[in-house]
Amino acid sequence: MSLFAQRRSILFNAQINENFYPCDGVNPPTTYSVVTQESNCTMFCQKIVPGTGIFITEIACGVGCCTRKTPFCINGPNEIVFGSPIFENTVPCSNNSTIWPISITCPQGSSPLEICNPACSKL
Repeated sequence: MSLFAQRRSILFNAQINENFYPCDGVNPPTTYSVVTQESNCTMFCQKIVPGTGIFITEIACGVGCCTRKTPFCINGPNEIVFGSPIFENTVPCSNNSTIWPISITCPQGSSPLEICNPACSKL
């Protein structure tokens, strides 16, 4: 979702301002960056209901920190040139004094699909 929102925001701004972070011929772009942060660590749970389907629930299982910086520039109408993202300020997931992995209980009738994922996995 964060990548979708990032792209839509850049395209919107480029449409209303033709001088919005134009590419200067340097590839990959290095001048401008989109910064996205996430602090929730999450895991998925599944519940199989016969005759209905599989229900997937995403639950918070701890708190951490991750910052993604993605360089970009605009090369023309609807053309964003992205560089490679850089992840920094990474803090492992924790739940009070416990460090990841954390044991979290899924909603009743559900079972965990995986362990607690660090905040960077959502970016």
